[in-house]
Amino acid sequence: MTSVSRLVSSSPGGISRTLLGMVLAGACYAATAHGQTPEPDDRTRAAARQLAQDGATAFERGQFEQARALLRRAATLYPAPTITLMEARALSKLGRLVEAAERYEDTRRSQLSSDTSNAFEEAVAQASEELRSLRPRIPLLTIVVQNSGEALESLEVRLDGRLVPVALIGVHHPVDPGAHRIVVKRGDKVVSERRLSLPEGKELTVTLDASGQFAETTTPSTGQPPWAWISLGIGAAGLVTGVAAGALMLDKKSKLDDACTPTCPESSQDDLDAFRTARTVSFIGYGVGILGLGVGGTLLLTEDSDETSAGVAPAVGLGHISIRGRF
Repeated sequence: MTSVSRLVSSSPGGISRTLLGMVLAGACYAATAHGQTPEPDDRTRAAARQLAQDGATAFERGQFEQARALLRRAATLYPAPTITLMEARALSKLGRLVEAAERYEDTRRSQLSSDTSNAFEEAVAQASEELRSLRPRIPLLTIVVQNSGEALESLEVRLDGRLVPVALIGVHHPVDPGAHRIVVKRGDKVVSERRLSLPEGKELTVTLDASGQFAETTTPSTGQPPWAWISLGIGAAGLVTGVAAGALMLDKKSKLDDACTPTCPESSQDDLDAFRTARTVSFIGYGVGILGLGVGGTLLLTEDSDETSAGVAPAVGLGHISIRGRF
């Protein structure tokens, strides 16, 4: 039986045939993470098999949304771990990391019997491994609503149109990376709104003021060590050293040009050694200077771009936002 880990890298035909073989091999499988499920009849298994095959082919072609939809239907009919594993991979490709993690969990928690096929066992093992790699990529978002002067239950907080439960206000929870829109409503009136872009692996805190007053915008420190400034300092010192050594090198070269016609006399040996040493130090100084300034500048630009990508676009509504990044 072909290993599950080869599903993504095989050819379109190979991946379909492999997944088809796994589904056929799992005819004895009748338990999932959601509890015991009756064994499907032949017609249902055949339909699930065709959907899984079509979904695997779409995945191999890079049609991840189509693959996800087909694999979800197949898993609904026949929740084999090989199918839910492929669905999780399709969701991950689409950037829907939270849903992908849940599908991986479904696969990982599948209850396997003693006569379960090797394909299903491999799918469960692969799901556990891929889930460990996926989790650090999932951003965490904390939504804080303050200065409302009323109970949170009287307000409505929505993230991308979906109601955020009160239990999730003020605590971080996983969200997908990318663009998001947060709206706070009192009845039918929008009292605060924010748009933000959340990179993978970031932790973000968004504070919205629902009191009807504009509040000061604050950006807490990211806690990043000042490596950029240290690097710039080293770069500047390198350039100063390079310039000083270069001046000494030119002075010695001028003396050697006068004394060496064409060969240098024994009395010029000290100047010749000093010239060579100054030349080496100058080259090294300039190299360290350029490298230090380049690294320092890159770190500063990276910090700025991270704050922008993790930051918030101009607001429409009331309130302010505070952002914390993690590098």
